[in-house]
Amino acid sequence: MKYKLLALLSCFLIQGYIDAAEASSYQVAGPELTMEEAMTDMVIRYQYAPDHEKVRVVNRFFNRMPYRGDMGWAVQAKKEMLIDMGIEPDRLWAAHVKHRKTQDDLTVLLVYPEHGGDDALVLDSFSPGIYPLSQRRDLFLIRTISGS
Repeated sequence: MKYKLLALLSCFLIQGYIDAAEASSYQVAGPELTMEEAMTDMVIRYQYAPDHEKVRVVNRFFNRMPYRGDMGWAVQAKKEMLIDMGIEPDRLWAAHVKHRKTQDDLTVLLVYPEHGGDDALVLDSFSPGIYPLSQRRDLFLIRTISGS
C-alpha cells in the first residue's frame, strides 16, 4: 500500500500536477503531515469505515488541491486509495464526460453500489458534492474508460 501511494505522489510531482509545497506539507485535521503520510494515515483510519464514508473522505482529500483543468490523474489516485481502503476494484470505473456548461472534457471516477445497481456515484474535481450520475445534470457521459 505505502509504495503504491508513494509512487502516485512521485508521479504527480514529476508531471507537475502538484508542486513541491503541496507535497511536502498537508494539513489533515491535526498536525501537518507530508502528503504521503496523510494519504497513508487516511487509508489506515478509514479502511473499516462504511463505503460511503471512504468515498466522501477520499474525494474531499483530493478536491482540496487546486483545480487545474482535467484532473484525470486524481481519478487514478482516488481509485487506488479506495482500493487500498477495501472497495472492490470492479466497482470503480473511470469515465470520460463533458461538462454541459463549460464544455470541458473531464475524467471522473464512478463508484458503483456494492450489491449491484447501475446508478454510480460520481467523484470529480469539479464539484465538491458526491451525487449519483443520474442526478448530475451538468455532466454528459461520453464513455466509461476502465473497470478493474
